[in-house]
Amino acid sequence: MASLALPELNHETLKEHLAKAESLKSTDPTTALSILTAILQTFQQFDTEATFHAAVGACHFNLSNKSLALVSFSKAGELDPTNIAACTNAGSLAKSLEQFDNAVHWFTIVLQTDPKNSTALMQLAATCLAMPQPNYDQALSSLNTLLSLPSDQPNFRAHELKAFAAYKSNTSISMLDDWKTVKPFHAQLNATQKQIFAVNLSTLSMGLMKNKEYESALALHLDVNLLTPSANNYFNHAACLVKMQRANEAIPVFRLSLNEDPQFVKATLGLSSLLLMTKVGDDVARHTAEAKDLLVAATAEGQALATHVDALFNLSVAFMNLNQEKEAHGTLLRVVKCSNGTHWKAAALVANIEINQKHWGKGIDMLEQARNSSNAAQADFSVHFNLGICHLNLDDPVKALKHFEIAHSIDPLNPNGIQAKELLSAKTTVGSGGSGSVESGSGAGGEGGEGNATTDTATKGTSGEQTPQQLKDDDFGHWEWYWLDSETEENNGPFTVQVRSHAYVVLDTIYTI
Repeated sequence: MASLALPELNHETLKEHLAKAESLKSTDPTTALSILTAILQTFQQFDTEATFHAAVGACHFNLSNKSLALVSFSKAGELDPTNIAACTNAGSLAKSLEQFDNAVHWFTIVLQTDPKNSTALMQLAATCLAMPQPNYDQALSSLNTLLSLPSDQPNFRAHELKAFAAYKSNTSISMLDDWKTVKPFHAQLNATQKQIFAVNLSTLSMGLMKNKEYESALALHLDVNLLTPSANNYFNHAACLVKMQRANEAIPVFRLSLNEDPQFVKATLGLSSLLLMTKVGDDVARHTAEAKDLLVAATAEGQALATHVDALFNLSVAFMNLNQEKEAHGTLLRVVKCSNGTHWKAAALVANIEINQKHWGKGIDMLEQARNSSNAAQADFSVHFNLGICHLNLDDPVKALKHFEIAHSIDPLNPNGIQAKELLSAKTTVGSGGSGSVESGSGAGGEGGEGNATTDTATKGTSGEQTPQQLKDDDFGHWEWYWLDSETEENNGPFTVQVRSHAYVVLDTIYTI
């Protein structure tokens, strides 16, 4: 920049011109810079004075010439490394221009002169965190020194940066002392600071939950929601309560989650499940109705849970508990469809409804679908017992016996299975002195059964009758079944059960899930 013509500039007026430049560097930095330039042209000795270059740097800075200001402040710092203001300004400008190594250099120079300089400590930490490859160790060291200095109240910015560094370096636990210091003043934190502390606390709480340290995790969840209440944070809080078997306390927290975000899928599923688990007290009907209303809205066409299998199944359970069988039936069919036929419990419950209505053929179709949809269904008592009921009512005692045998092997103490097996297996006198029996092969009575072979049906009675008929020696039939080992999940068999006659009574007991 061109200098002003200062005809009166001499040794006698030099002090006056320097004072004028000093007074104008903030209000009229252009004039101040021109005066300083003119002085330097006349008095070359000022080129070796740190304060002179610092004054020039201030003029450039006030003119928004950051690069030129950095040159001048750097010159001042080189001439006098103890000039804290000049070195600090050089570091700040270097940082703003993303010359991070240069900034670290100047802040380090300041701290060599004044190890407890709070500005340099803060700026050094911020610079280390802003680098393309952050230096977390140096940042934390600088912040720890800064936070050790006496202060009337917490340095929120320093605690914020330390919490940020702890999170980014996967050492969130190191900020717990900072949180204890800041917590009494949490209302004074800005939004960014609240978010940073909340993220750290949430990270720690989830880690504690994985380690089953639920009490400690719960305390942190409460702090998270104190800082940044949100649908997800309330959900984590509620989930922790569930893990602690405090479902009654979790229910209102799940509601808070849905107040924050009515479309939040996890909270909808969590709350509806807990509401449907209510076992005693006056809340049962109210909670069931609340779960139903919640899920009806969430699974409506176009909603996020419209094809969600778990949500639909919960809804069907709510309908059943409210004795709304028609709605339950339709919803269960949606479950079967949306799961591509893999949801065996839904298929089994549809079968229960069909059996209640004495639709035996439809019941068998759904129960067979349940058997084929999941390995779990192969060993389920209710599936085989209800298959026995259906076949029995369709006048096919051989198939009925097969499934009653399997059901009994799955749950040997279940009175329904014992009764059905004994009724169809008992020796029955046929005609005059003749007898027929159902004899089990050596494999019967294993733990957990799986019927997966067809039968050759024994001779039946006259159409419409339920009384046994005289059998000839060639009236033998047989079927095979497999025992499923509950530990190895390997099939043993097949075992053969011979069938000679069938004497039975029609059973009307349905084993519900």
